[in-house]
Parts: sequence; structure tokens; C-alpha cells
Amino acid sequence: MNWALECFSKPSVSLIDGALMGSGVGLTAFNTHRVAGEKYLFAMPETAIGLFPDVGAAHVLARLPHEMGLYLGLTGRTIGRADAFALGLVTHCFSAALFDNVIEQLSEAWPIDHLLDERHVDPGESELMRHALTISNCFSAATPTAIMERLAAVTGSEAEWAAGVRKDLRQRAPLSLEVSIRHIRQARTEDLRETLVRDYRLACRFLEDKDFAEGVRALLIDKDKSPNWRPATLAEVDPAGVDAYFAPLDEELQLPTREELQAMP
Repeated sequence: MNWALECFSKPSVSLIDGALMGSGVGLTAFNTHRVAGEKYLFAMPETAIGLFPDVGAAHVLARLPHEMGLYLGLTGRTIGRADAFALGLVTHCFSAALFDNVIEQLSEAWPIDHLLDERHVDPGESELMRHALTISNCFSAATPTAIMERLAAVTGSEAEWAAGVRKDLRQRAPLSLEVSIRHIRQARTEDLRETLVRDYRLACRFLEDKDFAEGVRALLIDKDKSPNWRPATLAEVDPAGVDAYFAPLDEELQLPTREELQAMP
């Protein structure tokens, strides 16, 4: 469905008012217009449960400015609509009270831009963009370990904020961090179809391994927030093990090409 939305030849609109995470990101990110209500929140928190940013999110994160995609994908931190609008994750912001009226008028609107533009309101200043330089400097490092080192070296007014980010990263599954940084960076030069095929490949590998089950147990079932990651530290992550996650499957995900999908009746 995510690939179909990306290839769809007509305008499509997501009206979002609430927490947008995981599958919700995939179902909204590839619409031409994305509207945020007052309660909008965005996060891809998969590294906190021993997984990775899936559902095509790596394709989106890879294209955000100032290394913001790696910051969001590795930390799993949540942002509001002002940040999302500044990053281009949403195209419009207005009250969710107007959503029903927009739905009623969509079928008669052409183009639909005016219908949304006239309701758009300024969501305010992006808090996240205040940290853009620090994020760009730290998350442009080659590895999660190097990112952690750069965060630890931040001084001045950004030092406390950087320390908080570093603390969050230390709580994430080390293997998830290594897989996610590679996945997002590879997505920078791919179309969404290629990223989705690798999403499937990685998801199969995570389901076969232990971290995902342990992350779900610790955060969602027992809720002790004390996952026993394996490997436990970034230093223990085997590069060959990471490579194995990216190796082709015997049966890869099969998706039609863009041309094939758009030619369908």
C-alpha cells in the first residue's frame, strides 16, 4: 500500500491528529498532501524495541535536512507539528475541527491546494531547528560510536541537550543502531521500492533474532524498561553480523515497478 500511494497518479491527502508512529508514518508519508492537527506527533521509535525504522520510513528520513533523519531514526525521539512542518514531513497545519469539512469538499476541489492552503496556519517556531548545527555535526559521523563521541564533545549551551541525546542512544539496541544508520544512508540513493524490499529483508532477520522480542517484552509487555540487548554494547556488534542482516533472502519481497503499477486499471 505504501508503494501504491507513492505511485498513485492523483493527489492524496493525509489528515493527521494524534501520535504518528510506525505503520502510521508509512500510510501517510507518501501522500502528496499531509495535514497536521493540533495533537500531531511524529516518531519512529523502533530502535527502542530492538527493531529499525521500517515501512519505507528510511526513504523519508534519508531526505531530511541537517542529518535530522538519522537523528530521528536512531534516537526515536518525538516531534510536534512545528518541527514536522519545518522539516517538510507535513505540508499544512490547521485545526482538526476542520477535517470533516475538508473531506466533504475534497471531491469538488481541483486543484486541492487552495482548499488546504486557505486553512493553513503557522504552527510556530521549530524547537528542533535550534539544534540543527549540533545535529548536523554529530550525526554526520560515520558510525553510531562516532556519533556518541561527537555528542560527548559538545560544549557550551548545547552540551546539556547533547548529553540527553547521548543518554537516549545508550538505551537503544546497539544492533538496531548499526543496522538503522546503514539502512537510512543507503536509502539516500534509492527509490522507495528498493527501500521497501530491504525493509522486508531486515524485518525477517529481526524476527529471527532476539532483540526485537526482548524489546517488546521490556517496553510493552513487562514494562520494566530494562531490555537485555544482545549484543549489549556497540563495541560488541559484529560487522559481519550486520552484513548478514542485509544479505538477500531466498525469497525477496516482490513489488511491481512504478510503470507497472501506474498502468494498472
